[in-house]
Amino acid sequence: MSKHTIAATVAVLLLCVTGGFAQDYADILLPNRMVARIRTAGPHGSLAQRESAIYQRITNALSNELHNIFVQELGGPRLTVHQRDGIWTLSIGNQMLIQAFPEDAAGAGTTPAQLVRQWKANYRQQLPRAVPPIRVPDWWKEANPEAVAEPERRSHGRPAEDAPLVREVVEFLEAAREMPAECFDEFLPAMEQSLVQFIWTYRHPDCGDPPIEAHIRVRSVLRRARGLSDEQYSNERWWLAGSTIEHLREAMDMPECAGPVPEQRELPDFEAPPEPIAAPAAPVSPATEVAVEAEPATEVEPATDTEPVPQAEADAEPTPRSAPEPDIDPVTITPGMPIQIAALGTGLGESANLLNMGQAFTAPVDQLLVYVQVAGAAPNTVLGVVMQGADGILARRRIRVSGDRKLAVTFAGSAAAAFVPGEYQCILTVNGADAASLPFVIED
Repeated sequence: MSKHTIAATVAVLLLCVTGGFAQDYADILLPNRMVARIRTAGPHGSLAQRESAIYQRITNALSNELHNIFVQELGGPRLTVHQRDGIWTLSIGNQMLIQAFPEDAAGAGTTPAQLVRQWKANYRQQLPRAVPPIRVPDWWKEANPEAVAEPERRSHGRPAEDAPLVREVVEFLEAAREMPAECFDEFLPAMEQSLVQFIWTYRHPDCGDPPIEAHIRVRSVLRRARGLSDEQYSNERWWLAGSTIEHLREAMDMPECAGPVPEQRELPDFEAPPEPIAAPAAPVSPATEVAVEAEPATEVEPATDTEPVPQAEADAEPTPRSAPEPDIDPVTITPGMPIQIAALGTGLGESANLLNMGQAFTAPVDQLLVYVQVAGAAPNTVLGVVMQGADGILARRRIRVSGDRKLAVTFAGSAAAAFVPGEYQCILTVNGADAASLPFVIED
């Protein structure tokens, strides 16, 4: 989906968005299991605003009340039930979680005092399961082995066959976080429609059009992703994605997913960086997929297995490496990631060797090429390649990889300038997590 296509849909989508969707209740999921059902806006302007506020409180609790979530002598969270301004309230430490209003209780056929205690039991069971695995103490894992799964699944709660869809939703969240405010406001309706479409069509053969084009849950989660700190977002992104999938499937009354897990799907590009200048023409494998508008990733077959990134040719053009090189940090690859090799150059030679390989360049360059070799990548792993300068992110590519693969990603300078003198970072991510860092400099 191009930005022109997105812009063309905005006017139509606004009619759907402004129309809204009537809601009699909203379910609070934690993670992906209902812990409460709310039926009134309470002190908030709407039911959706109250729902968003509750999720924000959960996020705050997961970040700030870890010592009250894992209390060993209690075997779990230290939750309290009390009245605040006459309303029965559930809290953890200094963080209020949720309040039970008379309308909530009436819909459940009980009293507010009884309802808040039911919610307390649900929160007690599910709140520890929403904590990122790395922050869960060993004693709780040993006492709850059924709740311990691989880190990503433990966080999003979806079955293994939904893992590619979860990663796609996370990419929407990342795109929302990185947009300038004016771009986010403009593209939000189209992002909302596309996310609904992605969830509706996943493993759902002959599905036709989704029954809705927009949903308050999608708007809420995209806005919430933008408002989280980097630490909060890193901790909560998988949970946000999993709960969004669960919530939308229920809202759309989706039938059972019966189709195959897709190999890969092209993700819309909602970013609005400067248009890149065209790189020199080069053969590109038609099987290669890149979900952005700039130069595609090119499969690279090194000259030998022992030298996957050959040294620069003596007469290579353009810019040669500086000698001696300035004092810059070495390439850092995070242990456990599927990235084996990462290197920078200015292009590829005739024998697919990397030209001017290094991390220092003696003059501005029109383009840079990032060589990456991955091994043992899980199916539909999303490899991100980010170019970052002193003023922030300059450009980003996303490529889907599986198994063992060698590829090169080209970044061209903008129409106004090439890569100008300064200090830069090339950051590689795997499914949104930092995987490698290549600092480099462009000299005068």
